[in-house]
Amino acid sequence: MESLKQLNLLKLLREHQDLLFLGPLIWFIAWNLLLITTFPIPAIFAPISKVPLIFVLIKIALDLYNSEYTQKQLLYILPLIVVSILVGLIGGQNYILYYLILTLGALNIPIDRMVRVTMKTVGIIFLITLLSAAVGLIENRIFYREDGYTARLALGIQYPTDAASLIFYLYGMYLMIRHQRLQRVDTLIGFVLAFVTYLLTGTRLDAILLVVLALIAVASRRQWGYRLGTWLAWSVPITALISLALASYYSDTDNLWQFVDHLLSGRLHLVQQALESYPLTFFGQVIEMNGFGQFDPSKPYNFIDSSYLQMLLHFGIAYTLLALYYFSDLIRRLFRQGLTTYGFVAVVFAIHGVIAHHLFNPIYNPLWLCFLASLTVQEKTIPLAIVRQLSRREMGLGQVLDDFTQHAKLMLGEQRVVTLDITDNRQFIKNCWCIINMPALTYYFTPSATVWGNLRDLVYLKLMLYRGASVVTHFHTRYYGQLMQQHRLLRWMNRRVYRHVSLIILLGHSQRQMFDGFKLPVEKFRTIPNGVAPELFISEGDYAQKTGKRAIYFSNFIEEKGYLTVLEAARQLADSGYQFFFAGQFFNPAVKAQFLRLIEPLDQVYYVEAVKGPDKTWLLKQMDYFVLPTTYQHETLPISLLEAMASGLQLLVTRVGVIPEYANPKVTTWIEPDAKQISSVLRAKLTEPRPSYSELNLANYQAAFNRTTVNQQILDAVMFAVRSDNYRELRQLGTYF
Repeated sequence: MESLKQLNLLKLLREHQDLLFLGPLIWFIAWNLLLITTFPIPAIFAPISKVPLIFVLIKIALDLYNSEYTQKQLLYILPLIVVSILVGLIGGQNYILYYLILTLGALNIPIDRMVRVTMKTVGIIFLITLLSAAVGLIENRIFYREDGYTARLALGIQYPTDAASLIFYLYGMYLMIRHQRLQRVDTLIGFVLAFVTYLLTGTRLDAILLVVLALIAVASRRQWGYRLGTWLAWSVPITALISLALASYYSDTDNLWQFVDHLLSGRLHLVQQALESYPLTFFGQVIEMNGFGQFDPSKPYNFIDSSYLQMLLHFGIAYTLLALYYFSDLIRRLFRQGLTTYGFVAVVFAIHGVIAHHLFNPIYNPLWLCFLASLTVQEKTIPLAIVRQLSRREMGLGQVLDDFTQHAKLMLGEQRVVTLDITDNRQFIKNCWCIINMPALTYYFTPSATVWGNLRDLVYLKLMLYRGASVVTHFHTRYYGQLMQQHRLLRWMNRRVYRHVSLIILLGHSQRQMFDGFKLPVEKFRTIPNGVAPELFISEGDYAQKTGKRAIYFSNFIEEKGYLTVLEAARQLADSGYQFFFAGQFFNPAVKAQFLRLIEPLDQVYYVEAVKGPDKTWLLKQMDYFVLPTTYQHETLPISLLEAMASGLQLLVTRVGVIPEYANPKVTTWIEPDAKQISSVLRAKLTEPRPSYSELNLANYQAAFNRTTVNQQILDAVMFAVRSDNYRELRQLGTYF
C-alpha cells in the first residue's frame, strides 16, 4: 500500500513538473522584488524567498531520474555547475547557487512561458508599488541631480535607476511575448515609455535604450536569416570588453573622459575606483555595496553599475567568461530557432548591461535563466474567433451567423472555435478586454452600418489587428457604402483600417462599390451568397401540388420592407381568390397589435408567427408567390428570398442590394413599392401559365446556395486568410487541413 502511494505521488509530481519550477520562480521573483521597494518588508523574507527552491531541486531530481537531461546538455552545463559551486565556496557568493538551481530547473520549460510568468509577476508587483507610491501608501523617494532642482522619482522603488530598469526590462519582455504579432502601436508604446521614464526618473540612458527597443518592434517584422544571430552574439563579449576598457582607461584629468563620464552619470569614475580597490579573482569575492538605494552615510559611496564589471569582481573571471559564452550562445540559438524578437531584445539587454547592474538578475532579465529552457513559443492559440451580434438568432443575420458558427465548430472542433457576443454596447470595455485576450489565429467579424456602430467596430478591428491575427469581415449590408460617402472622416478612418484586414467577404459583386476610393486589391474580396437549408428545395411532385393563389410576405416587419404595401395589395385583390400570408417578427408590440387590427376584417389575410425548421419548410412549400417591395437601406440579399426560390415560389421584388445578381429571371417580376402595381401583376398571373419545374433551375441553385456548401466556402475563405506564418500551426490541428 505504501509503495502504491509512493508511485501515485511520483506520478503526480511528473504531471506537474512545470509547476515545481514556475511556482518557486514566481515566489523568488516576487519577494526579492518587494525587497527593493519601499514597502516595509522585514529582512527575514530575504531567506524565506529561497525556501521554495526545494521544489525546484525536486524537479531537477525528477528530470535526472527520467533522463530528461541529454548527455549533450549535461556536458554543456557542467562547467557552469562546477564554477558556480566554486564561486559559492571560495568567493562567498552564495546567491549564485540560487541562480544555478533555477537555471537547471528551467530544463524544457518553454522560453515564452518563462518570459510571460516573469513579466506578469514583475508587472503586477511594480504596478501595485507604483500606485501605492502615487497615493502615498509608501514612500516615493525623490533624488535631485547636481543642479539641486531637477527631481528624479523612484516610483516606490529604492532608486530611480532601478525603477527605470524595471520599465526597460518589462517592455523588452512585452516585445518578446508579442513576437510575430508586433505592430506599429508596439513601437509607439516604446516611445511613450521612453518619454515618461525620462520625465519621471531622469534616466537618460534607459530612455535611449527604450527607444532602441521600440525600433526592434519595427525590425522584428522583417524576415532575418539565422546567420545574423551568429554576428549579433558577439555583442555580449564586445559590450563586456567595452565596459572593461572604458573603466580601465578612464582618466579624471582628461576633459574628454570627464565628458563621457558625465554622459554615463559618473559610472566610469565609480567603476574605476572599484577596480583599483578590489583585485580580479578567479572565483569571486565579497564586495560591500553602498549605493543610494540603500545608502549607509557612515560608509563611503561604493556601487558598481556595470553588470559586466560587477559580475567580474563579484563572481570572478571564470564565471564571467562562462556567463558571456552562455548568453552569447543563447542569442545565436534564438535566431537559429526563428525567435528573432527574443534575439534582438537579448542583444539590447546586453548593451544595457554596460550602464546598469541588472543583466544577470532574474528579477529583471528572465533570459539569464534560459540556457536550458526550450527555445519554443507555445502560446495557446485558437484557430477561429467569431465576433458577432447574437440577438434575433432565428431571423436574418442572426440565423446566418448561428448556422456558420455551428458549422465551424463541427469542422474545427468545439474547443477550437470561440464566440463573442457584442450585442450589448454597455459591455464595450469588457468586449475589448476579451478581444485582446483571445489567442485567436483569425477573427471573423460582421461589421455594423451605423455611425456609432462603425466607430465601435473600428475599435474592435484595431484590437484584433493589434493581436497580430488575421481578420476577415463579412458584410451583410449595402448601407456601408452610403455611410462612407456621407462621412468623409469616417471613410478615412475605415480606409486606414481595412487596408490591413486580410479578407472582405461580400454577398454580391456590386457590393464592391462600397469600397470605392479605398484602393484595396481585388484579391482582398471574396463573394459568397447566403445559404439555404437543403430541406427547403422543393421536389417536382410537391411543386405540382401548388394552388397558384397563395402569396406570402416573409420578412421582418419593418415598414421600409413594404409589408403595409403588400397588405394594401391584398385589400385590392379581396375578390380575386388570392390568400395572403404574413410571416415574420415584430420588434414592437404596439406595431404588431395595430397590424392585427388591420387584417382582422380581411378574411383572405393571415398572420403567422415567425417560423423556423420544419414549420418554415412546410409553409413555404404551400406558397406560390413571394412579395417583397423593400426599400430598406440595409437590404442586401434576404435569406427569405433565396428560401422562396428554393421552395418554388415566383418572386415579386424590388431591385435593391445584390438581389438582381441571384434572382432567377424566369420566375422574377421586378416591381416598385406600389400596391396597385403588385395587385395588377398578381391579377395578371391568374391567367398566365406557371413556370415549369425545370425553369426553376433548382439543380444549379442547390449547388450554389446549399447552406452546408456556403458555410464551407466561408470557412475555407476565413481559414486560408490566416497569415502564411501560421499555416504550419493550423495543419497541426489535424481536423481541418
